[in-house]
Amino acid sequence: MKYLMFGEMMLRLRAPRFERLFQSYELEATFAGSEANVAVSLANYGEEAYFVTIFPENNVVAESAERELRKFGVKTDKIVYSDGRFGVYYIEQGSNLLPNKTYYDRDFSSMCMAGPGHIDWDDVFKDIDWFHVSGITSAISQSASDLNLEAIKIAREKGIIVSCDINYRGNLWNYGKSATEVIPELVKNVDVLIASEGEIDKCLSINSEYLFEKNMQEFPRENYIELNKRCMEEYPNLKYIAMFLQKNYSADSNLLCSTIFDGDSFYKSIELKSENIIDRVGVGDAIASGIIYGINNYENLQDAVDFGIAAGTLKGSIVGDFNRVSKVDVENVMKGASLEQKR
Repeated sequence: MKYLMFGEMMLRLRAPRFERLFQSYELEATFAGSEANVAVSLANYGEEAYFVTIFPENNVVAESAERELRKFGVKTDKIVYSDGRFGVYYIEQGSNLLPNKTYYDRDFSSMCMAGPGHIDWDDVFKDIDWFHVSGITSAISQSASDLNLEAIKIAREKGIIVSCDINYRGNLWNYGKSATEVIPELVKNVDVLIASEGEIDKCLSINSEYLFEKNMQEFPRENYIELNKRCMEEYPNLKYIAMFLQKNYSADSNLLCSTIFDGDSFYKSIELKSENIIDRVGVGDAIASGIIYGINNYENLQDAVDFGIAAGTLKGSIVGDFNRVSKVDVENVMKGASLEQKR
C-alpha cells in the first residue's frame, strides 16, 4: 500500500515549557502540519508514505522541512516548489484551566497562493493507493480550497481510496466562505471520513448533542450509531466514518475513544485516560493515521479503531506535532501495557 498525503507544512514556534509567548526570549522551532503528521506516523509504522505540498523556492526553512520529513522515512520527491513564503504558527502550551492558544501566520504562503493547475496530479498519483487530505487546506484560501477539491476528484477518477479528516480550524476561515459551504463538497468525494463529533455538527450541519462529552457514565452507543447512519444517508459515497471523541477534564487530562462505522457494523475503541498531557497538538492526526493504518493492516475494524486511539493517546506524551512512536509502542498500549483502559 502506497499512501500520499497532501497539505501545508509549517514552521511551529512554541513558547518553552508552559510560558506565554515572549515571556522569555526563546521559542522552540519544529515543523508541523496535519497531513505531514499523518505521513510521519505511517512511515514510523513501516508504511510507504509520500507527502506532497507546495514549498517556496530557494527557502532555507522549506529545505530544512523537507530534510526533516526524509529523516522519518517520508518520501518527498513529489513536493512542488513555487512562489510565496513558508507558513508559520505560534503556540502557547496550556495547563490546568488555561487552554492551548494557537496563532497562525499563513497569508501569502506558497500553499495559500496555490490553486488548480499548480500540481500535475497525473504524475503525482502514479502508483498511489491511498490519498489523504484535510479540511485545513480548504480553510486557508479560496484557491487552495479549489486545489484540494481538484486533487480529491482526480484521485477518485483514478480509483484511489480517498480519506479526509475535517480538522475544523475556526480561526482560518477568513476568505469569505464558511466551512458549511465548502466541506460538504469535499465529503461527497471521499471514501473515508474522519471527524470529531463537533466537526460533523459544525461543518456538515448534521446536529449532534456532544453525547460523549456530556455522558460521563455510560457510552450512548445507539445514539452514535444513529448519528453515523445519518451521515451515510447524506453522503452515500462513504465506506467508513471514523470519529474521535474526548472528555476534557483540564488542559492536562482527558479521556479519549474513537469509533468506526462501515454502514453495517459499529465499532467503539477502548477508552484511554491521560493525565499530565505534554502536548495536545497532533493527537487527532495521530488517531487518524492510526485508524488508516489499522484499516489496511488488521483483519478486523475493532483492532483498527483500538490502534488509532492508542496512537492518539501516546501522542499526548510527546512534544511537537509528530508522533514519534513505533507500531510496537502502540500495540503495547492496545494490549494494556499502560494506561487505564475500558471498552
